[in-house]
Amino acid sequence: MPTTRAETPQLAIPLRFTPDGREALVEQGTLEELTQHAVVGARILRGSLDADPSFGTSDQTGREGGINTDQFAAELTSCDPRVEPVIDQVMDGAEAIVDTRIREARGG
Repeated sequence: MPTTRAETPQLAIPLRFTPDGREALVEQGTLEELTQHAVVGARILRGSLDADPSFGTSDQTGREGGINTDQFAAELTSCDPRVEPVIDQVMDGAEAIVDTRIREARGG
């Protein structure tokens, strides 16, 4: 995989604008950019993109016992191999509270 250069700006996700009217940017290869990629992957239902049906995460809504954190982490990583999700799930009665943090993948 090619190394990304930190000085290569990318559009911020979600798209937003600075006070002077320019598009907000993030530096490519930074933790902020990687986190944004993971958020996009988590919000897209796997199979819903015709161009890449494997992109996104599976619908685990209503899964007894909360989400399958290993599956969720693997699917996020397949969206962008540069990310390493750290997922904590806490059961609060019948609801699962999921906290996902992203760190840069080691090695590669």
